Amino acid sequence: MTLPKVSICIPAYQAPDLLRRALQSIFVQSYENYEVIITDDSSNNSIQDIIKEFETDSRLKYYRNSERKGSPNNWNEAVKYATGEYIKLLHHDDWLSEKDSLYKFVKMLDDNPNADFAFCSSAAYGPDEKLLFVHRPSKKQLSQLLKNPDYLFPENFVGAPSATIYRKRTNLKFDSRTKWVVDIDLYISLLRKNKTFVYCQEPLICIMTGSADQVTALCENDRTVQLFEWLYLFNKLNQGRIPHFRHIKFVWSLLTKYRVKSTSDIINVGLLPPYSKVMYALLLLRRLVPFS
Repeated sequence: MTLPKVSICIPAYQAPDLLRRALQSIFVQSYENYEVIITDDSSNNSIQDIIKEFETDSRLKYYRNSERKGSPNNWNEAVKYATGEYIKLLHHDDWLSEKDSLYKFVKMLDDNPNADFAFCSSAAYGPDEKLLFVHRPSKKQLSQLLKNPDYLFPENFVGAPSATIYRKRTNLKFDSRTKWVVDIDLYISLLRKNKTFVYCQEPLICIMTGSADQVTALCENDRTVQLFEWLYLFNKLNQGRIPHFRHIKFVWSLLTKYRVKSTSDIINVGLLPPYSKVMYALLLLRRLVPFS
């Protein structure tokens, strides 16, 4: 049996109408050597009912999770079933912007065999389906990323996972301890293994933003999530390394914003020792500097 070139992995959770839109954008693609893997985290049959509309296409593979896995474990679940050479994650509320989008995604890696990772710009739409903006990294950001993948911390200018494609052989997973910085963590991990990447300035995907039930909306003002995940990623990236000044500056602003003065404040949000030497130094200095 011939394996597909690319696996389009869709971790789904309810919102059947949005999934229908995503699938419709896939099945009109000019490039056809793909499989679609859906892992359903829903507690009802709403996603399963949508699948019935497309089940005549043998490229569609549906898996219902026996218990809810949540984000990002459901992302990893979808990737686990992938048989393609390339992994193309597509969130159920995002969609491919044009009929040649998948062709252009695949071509980026086909034409650049030394690269394991590629990404594009993305058109961001609000819940009312009006275009809000096009997310594009600047030339400076791309230049800095080429020099050092850690430049993505703390600003994710690559974009949402739906804007990316990567080679399955990298064998990397999304870190299950994170959900706010999970994409930055994976991108840095991919690029630390291989700094070569490909970028397409065309918005090959459309992303939904501003929905109240999105992970972004649920996490961006959550003190526990913000402290734990940023500090966790800081430690993960900088164990045995001298952190970039912009990392230190960001963590200092985070400690100040949330009035952190001791290791107990960090432990209370779930981040247990040991911490990096720089983290200990920042916490010590934070105790000595009064809050503004």
